[in-house]
Amino acid sequence: MTCGFSCLNQTWISSSDILAKWAFDGTYLDQMNTYTAIAKNTPSFISNGYVNQALSLNAASNQYLYTSYIPLINASFTVELWLYPTGFPNSKDHAILGLCTSLSNDQCLHLTIRNSNSTHRLYMSFAGDNCESNQSVPLNTWTHVAFVFDKDTFAMSIYLNGNLVGHAISALPLQGIENNVTIGYIPGIVAAYGSNFFQGYIDQLTIVHRAKPVCEILDDATLATYYNFDNSPVLNDSGPNSLLSTSQYVSFTSSGHSSKAISFNNSTSYLQIGGLTGLGISNKAFSISLWIRPYSLSGTIVFVSSTAAGSGWCFSFIGFATNGSIVAQSWDGTARAIFGPAISTSSVWYHIVETWSSTNGLRL
Repeated sequence: MTCGFSCLNQTWISSSDILAKWAFDGTYLDQMNTYTAIAKNTPSFISNGYVNQALSLNAASNQYLYTSYIPLINASFTVELWLYPTGFPNSKDHAILGLCTSLSNDQCLHLTIRNSNSTHRLYMSFAGDNCESNQSVPLNTWTHVAFVFDKDTFAMSIYLNGNLVGHAISALPLQGIENNVTIGYIPGIVAAYGSNFFQGYIDQLTIVHRAKPVCEILDDATLATYYNFDNSPVLNDSGPNSLLSTSQYVSFTSSGHSSKAISFNNSTSYLQIGGLTGLGISNKAFSISLWIRPYSLSGTIVFVSSTAAGSGWCFSFIGFATNGSIVAQSWDGTARAIFGPAISTSSVWYHIVETWSSTNGLRL
């Protein structure tokens, strides 16, 4: 299945059947309080992960994590994470996650980045049944990856940034006995393929006890944040990253476009959301979508800054022009702007979307 119009107007983000989730925010604790990881050879954390902090692994120091058995044998599962490889020092594999009994007869789950004809591609194997991506993994870039196995169909699938890049059919589900799960190193494949320590950063590693559908994986990879404002008095991010926010002079109203909304009550009101890493990556496509019902036709609607204080690199992405029309902007060394129609202060809700991509440029 490809993700097209079938994904529209539906909610795909789900927390059901999560077995383990490591945010790596300065700790190896599993957010489900079941599979706390144990560190080997003193790995560390970086402050600028994809969401808050991230795990840092140095292959030269043989750093990795392990935890107790997670029930993936004879089961459907999805493994998702954000990767930032800083090097490919090994001749064959760079380990992501493993559960290995024996390197034969579908008894060794190994999820890696594999050197394949001088390109480095995502690789999923049970040992005997394999799946390889048709695209390479870039260095020094945050990349979302997902490995999916469906026990009902025996389908093995690999996703890169929400796109299906590898598919195969296994003869069997994962077999074997209950062993430790390892992260960043898989000792069971060393004899066959050599050293496989991961070099770089890992963030938001999640293991789910079901085969996620393609549209849910696309949301996990591309939806940075989603506030529906229906959980008053709490401002909750309902997206996959649970980003934190702060606000000032903001209240909730029951007369939103869909259920509730937030109201900015004076000229110093604001809502600030932190950790939008994707907006800080050059030449990365983005979309900003929201509904507004303005009290006045002036000021900024969406402002982006590289720091929480609003200093550093900063720019107004969506706001009002002096004539009351909507304006969307982007920056490529020069400010680019598109002017929309003038709108009115009334009971009408307006849907505003700004998009940018290297193919289509800026659109409003």
